[in-house]
Amino acid sequence: MQSRRRFRPGLLPGIVTALMFIVLVALGSWQMSRSVEKRELLERFEQAPLQPAVSLAKLRGDWQQYRFRKISLQGAYDGERQILLENQMRNSQPGYMVLTPFRLAGTGDYVLVNRGWLPRKPDVRELPDVRLAAEAGGVTGLVSHVPAVGIKMGSLDESASGWPRSIPYIDVDWLGQQLGARVLPWIVLLDADQADGYVREWRPAVAVRMPPEKHEGYAFQWYSLALVLIFLFVAGSLKPEGSVKDDE
Repeated sequence: MQSRRRFRPGLLPGIVTALMFIVLVALGSWQMSRSVEKRELLERFEQAPLQPAVSLAKLRGDWQQYRFRKISLQGAYDGERQILLENQMRNSQPGYMVLTPFRLAGTGDYVLVNRGWLPRKPDVRELPDVRLAAEAGGVTGLVSHVPAVGIKMGSLDESASGWPRSIPYIDVDWLGQQLGARVLPWIVLLDADQADGYVREWRPAVAVRMPPEKHEGYAFQWYSLALVLIFLFVAGSLKPEGSVKDDE
């Protein structure tokens, strides 16, 4: 005859289980919040270009609210002083983002135009040819932020001299010193129908590296572990009646 069992949890196992449960649920909730943030970012990326084009004057203030909006600018490329942003991966192939300074008509300020991705040559010392085929009087694209990196290693002053210049990250203040003029804190993602561009498949980088679905998968794992933890705690706390609670 099977003995009856009673739920008699120990104090220390109960405390440890509660703490671990809180941590696991918090990790799952954080992953779900990241999923929501990225879904909102992707929705904004899809919807913003459908709105009316934004003017340069509006971007003089809080430009972040106009991210991914269309913009048309008048001016001219500075094709003699271009930036090759290193360590840009596409389909597991290393390459560069070609960032060309564009001098705005009437102001003298610069804005960087991301003309797209180019593969790296087998000899890393040999830079790709990024010369402009024709002089442009205007550009059209999407407003976005300057490409960011996780850790800024070294000083940009240590980068190779000459132009185009291959650098590991973008610092608009440093670049302004090199160009001798102010560089605006946002960039233009060049439209696919614009000339003198390379591979342009614009999507928010954070959502490409880890899409919302992946965060949701991780959240499911954390929540599942929390349920398993509770099951094990309950199972371990069911003891035969009359047994000695040697863990108390």
